[in-house]
Amino acid sequence: MKPLLLAALLAVPLAVEAQALKLVGTPERVWTSSALPVQSGEHVVMEMLLMPGSDPASLGAQLVQIGGVVAAPLNVPVTLETSPRDARLCLVRFTAPEVARITRLLLRLSDQTIWSIMVFPPAAKAADRPDLAHLLKSSRRQLLVCGRSSELRDHLDSLGLRYEDVGPDAPRRLRDNEILLGELSDPDDWRRLTSSDATGQLIVAVDDPALLPGVHVTTRADGVVCKLTLPLFPLLADNPQARETLFQLLLTALTPAVR
Repeated sequence: MKPLLLAALLAVPLAVEAQALKLVGTPERVWTSSALPVQSGEHVVMEMLLMPGSDPASLGAQLVQIGGVVAAPLNVPVTLETSPRDARLCLVRFTAPEVARITRLLLRLSDQTIWSIMVFPPAAKAADRPDLAHLLKSSRRQLLVCGRSSELRDHLDSLGLRYEDVGPDAPRRLRDNEILLGELSDPDDWRRLTSSDATGQLIVAVDDPALLPGVHVTTRADGVVCKLTLPLFPLLADNPQARETLFQLLLTALTPAVR
């Protein structure tokens, strides 16, 4: 995997303990809700911009797994070193833990959380892979599709998933057995469908300038609420990672109902 140059993605600095480390472009807060997607067991290399005179060895690094409101430190080695190609950059290396379901991690440096990581399980072999069409039927869930993505509809058709096409606009409300999949063009739709009295599940692409590109997953009583701030649906036609990401998100939305 090529190093992820965070400095190239961001534009406002974030200070971490005595300003030893800066991520250019991360808002001035303890952590960002944007998640870096990685695969289970993947060797991850991240590049971060160091302040002049900083020593990577002085920055303690740790991965923490998040489950609901519980945070558990992981026994996963994280190494920090100066990049051989540029002394201003710090290389952060670790191997993502093996997971069976989508798992959220936080990377902490110097006792401050600075990056959210979403670990996806490995793609199952065809013989062992869950059948989403069967899960959808047995879960008694109803899949709704909104937005204008033809790639999304074509991909769902190829998977044999039955869905109700509600057109370009989102419905006013969701029932507790409904999963909305697609694109929200109006910010009011997201606020309405994720309000405290809202029900149902969402896997939707939303234009949110406050967030970096990523997969933002939270849970509520009915299941998952996922905000996509990266162009997932246009890639479904020919990108295996995009297809696997959507598969895992749908699997997560469907499996709670059939446990």
